[in-house]
Parts: sequence; structure tokens; C-alpha cells
Amino acid sequence: MLLHGQEGGTWPVLRLAGRLGLATRIGLEDTLLLPDNRRARSNARLVAEALAQHG
Repeated sequence: MLLHGQEGGTWPVLRLAGRLGLATRIGLEDTLLLPDNRRARSNARLVAEALAQHG
């Protein structure tokens, strides 16, 4: 199962998916912003932040 959010829902949904042990995905097609509302410069930066969010 995959839980997926876009734009403003991206980070809350990603954290929820992590708590539930569900698969996630993230990329610039989902959001252009990091959780602190700074613009993400690459997909790699979004993925790194997503991994950090999963702890």
C-alpha cells in the first residue's frame, strides 16, 4: 500500500505513512517545498528530508 500527499499535504502524509509503516514516495512533482517552506533544489534533497522525517 502507498500513501501519497501533494503540495501542503506532502509532509504530514509522509509522516503519517512512516508511523503506519506504509510505503511513501516524494519528488518535485509532489511538492517544491521542504517542511520548513524553503524551496527544494532537487529530488535528492526531498528524498534526504523524507528519510530524516522517518527517523
